[in-house]
Amino acid sequence: FRDTVAPVASALFQVNDRGVRGALLGRVPLLASRLDAATLNASVFEPMCSGFSDSSAPLRELTLKSTVVLVPHLSPANLEKLTRYLVRLQSDPESSIRTNTVIFIGKIAPQLGDVVRSKLILPAFARAMKDEFPPCRLAALRAVRACKGLFSPGDVAGKVLPAVAPHLVDTAAEVRAEAFGAAESMMEGLRAESQRMGIGGAAAGAAVGPGSAPPAAAAGMGMGLDGSGLGASGAGTQPPQPAAAAPAPSSGSYLSSFGS
Repeated sequence: FRDTVAPVASALFQVNDRGVRGALLGRVPLLASRLDAATLNASVFEPMCSGFSDSSAPLRELTLKSTVVLVPHLSPANLEKLTRYLVRLQSDPESSIRTNTVIFIGKIAPQLGDVVRSKLILPAFARAMKDEFPPCRLAALRAVRACKGLFSPGDVAGKVLPAVAPHLVDTAAEVRAEAFGAAESMMEGLRAESQRMGIGGAAAGAAVGPGSAPPAAAAGMGMGLDGSGLGASGAGTQPPQPAAAAPAPSSGSYLSSFGS
């Protein structure tokens, strides 16, 4: 099969007839199951990449859908190349292609290396959540929820939640519902992380002896309010100042779901 089909497939992907290329894209799962990784990278993925920038929207979309099965077999260089095509497809004029692109990214995210994943998924999801097409925003929120374990707690709190929050009042009811589900899911994870951090903080506080001052207090004893150092006898110690009051608070046809 490799000796007979692979060379022909590589040549056929160069044919300008979209019918031939569409038929080949429909057989990519068969090729992926029969050919080794080296052959898939050189003879299948490389020639089929032209479909990502084809002027025909159906062919671009079919190329995207067909590539899912190749991702586990792609070399690091071809994965990097694929991410560049995915970023470009997020600006495709066809709304269904933009939607399928974010679904694609969510499905392959666990298979990506740390470096590629960190560059791709969060910017891609944030971009898709701003899309004017409601199904694209919905797909992005579902992707965020499916990939929440791939983000650090700091990224969830500082980057992901702020991107999700505006969609709690999205104009589309289904998008709002998904945004609430995503936010609640991430808050559960952050609450667990906060409790874990709290246990560590309590242990650190217990290490300070009964007669010893915490770091902030020790710093205060070492310097007078006027900037002069205090003597060993404590001469010149100023009376404690009242703490400042806290400020008052201000008043189409799409790829399958992530589980498949």
